[in-house]
Parts: sequence; C-alpha cells; structure tokens
Amino acid sequence: MNLGACRKLDHSPETGVWYRAVRLAHLTTPINTAHTKATPSRFSAGPNANPPFEILYLSESLQVAQFEIGAVAGDPLVVGGMLNAPGSFAAVHVKVVLQRVADLTVVSEQDLIETTAQELTGDWRGYQHRAAARSSIQEPVGTAPTQDLGEAIFGMPGIEGFRALSAKLAYHRNFIVFPEKMFKGSRLEFRDASAHLLQVIDGTVPKTARRGWSP
Repeated sequence: MNLGACRKLDHSPETGVWYRAVRLAHLTTPINTAHTKATPSRFSAGPNANPPFEILYLSESLQVAQFEIGAVAGDPLVVGGMLNAPGSFAAVHVKVVLQRVADLTVVSEQDLIETTAQELTGDWRGYQHRAAARSSIQEPVGTAPTQDLGEAIFGMPGIEGFRALSAKLAYHRNFIVFPEKMFKGSRLEFRDASAHLLQVIDGTVPKTARRGWSP
C-alpha cells in the first residue's frame, strides 16, 4: 500500500441518506464520535493513531449497517442464512451533505494507492489479538494496513471522508466520515420525528485551513 499516494485520490461531493445500526442505549445520539478516538476500528487505530482522530462509519443500506455492527450474522446469500445475534439494536438513517469525498470502491483509485479489495476488507483485528494473546503466531502485530490507510487519509488536506467496500457484505459500500475535517456547509443529520430526536454535526473547518483544503 502506497500511503503517500493518498494525496492524489480523486474526490467528489456526497449528498444522500446513509444508515447506521446502534445499540438502543445510544439511540438518542447515534452519530456521536468522541469515543472513537479511544476505540480501534477497521480504519482507525484509536489511541494508537498519531494523532487520534474521530471517525464515523455509515452503510448504504439498513441490511449492511446491521451486518457491520453484528446485529445479524450468517450468510445473506443463503435462504435462512441471516440469524439474529444477541443484543438490542436500532437502525437509523443519516442525511449526509459533504463536499469532498474519496472513493476507494473504484479500482482505479485502489490501484493509485497500490491496494486491493482483499486488503481493504481483510482481517484487521488480528494485529491486536496476536499482540495480546499467547499463540503460535506472534506477528504481524501493531496497526493494521487499513488503520494506517485511515490515518493517512485523515492527514490529507481537503478530504472529509471516503467510500469503501463493506467487509461484511462484499457487494455493498460503507461510508467513513471524519467529523473534525468537515467543511463549513457540510452536515450530518439524524432525525426521528416520531420520537422527537434530532442530532446534527455541522462542518466548522474553513476551506482555507490546511487540514480542510488542498488547492
């Protein structure tokens, strides 16, 4: 993977509805991201990132969101292959208005940074598990390639987030947002009128800021 080539990634606006599955305990604030600085995930090393950053994962459908969080398990291509997992979850929709988003679902963009669908959707948890557990396999450990990639894209001026292949449903997409890098005029909104719930994240980064703009 050529992380230095992230500066060459193309970008485009993203406007539409994406989805997120959350535990019921967090239903009133489903797009909170403050805790993600301390939580490792596929595209973030959490506290081991330099610097730690906030990250929000969305999915292109309710089904994908449920698979991503583990609300369902099994094989969606097999009749009866989706099984409810323990726990209580709610799926919410998030209105997205972003101005500059990279797209790692496009093969030409993957080629640009010398990665593949297999690497983008591969095992990232093993890098931490091998370091913590007594096992016959002691390496590789540390941060996973996808975590290094997330950190590199976060560090690129002018990119608010990126689209990526789902690791759970290979024929669908996820959408990864960096709330700290959102431009003025960009917006994430969760609204549930029936429950009188509203949560909004507005962009605050001016386009002249180094982290928020690349000429």
